[in-house]
Amino acid sequence: MKINITGEVWDLQEQCAALANAVEDVELVINSPGGDVFQGLQMIHAIQDCKHKVTAKIEVMAASIAAVIALACDAVQIDKNSLLMLHNCWTFTAGNKEELQQEIDAMAAIDTIIHNIVAEHCYDNSIGDQMDKGDVWLTGEDAAELFDIVELVEKEEKHELAACASLAKLVKMVAMLNKEEEKPEEEKPQEEPEADPEETPEEEPEEEPAPDETDPEEEELEKKAEYVVPEGLKALLDEASRLG
Repeated sequence: MKINITGEVWDLQEQCAALANAVEDVELVINSPGGDVFQGLQMIHAIQDCKHKVTAKIEVMAASIAAVIALACDAVQIDKNSLLMLHNCWTFTAGNKEELQQEIDAMAAIDTIIHNIVAEHCYDNSIGDQMDKGDVWLTGEDAAELFDIVELVEKEEKHELAACASLAKLVKMVAMLNKEEEKPEEEKPQEEPEADPEETPEEEPEEEPAPDETDPEEEELEKKAEYVVPEGLKALLDEASRLG
């Protein structure tokens, strides 16, 4: 089962519902610069509550809360040309000093939760301190060395049609593929179509010649036919026959 988080994180209710109803292992494809931290935390809880294995697959980027979502999964796959970026939460706010202090305390609590999730599978215990100082940018290779659940994978090759740089090349490629499909197969001896019993009458079997039972008179005539009668003799026989 595949679930996508693409673009900025503002509403993940659909993805959370999909995780809750999953009946098989989940591939969570992430390409996001981050977004709303509370939406991200809801997604993280949905991942943790999922009854099946959830594998994050980072394509291009997982930054800010999107990176934390990825690291909350059971496994993470990333290629060497994709990025993982971690940092503390931030916001825009206004108010008096008491209100600003309350905002700071809330952000500190959120950062603690984020640090806990990130540090759970991290080999470097100082990762929280690094995030307190600023953004932590990691290539796929860096992330695989830093986290025990991150696996460095090869980028999947795209189909040749997807790699075409122009419509002309695409049309040419399709034409070539169609030409290959239209190659005639080796000629096979054509079988005579079966006759439709409703339209074609059944041929009666030829009767085998009966045993030779030639009439004696016919046999005599056949014997006579074997001899050539000269014309002169034939004329005399005819005249004798006429006279009786």
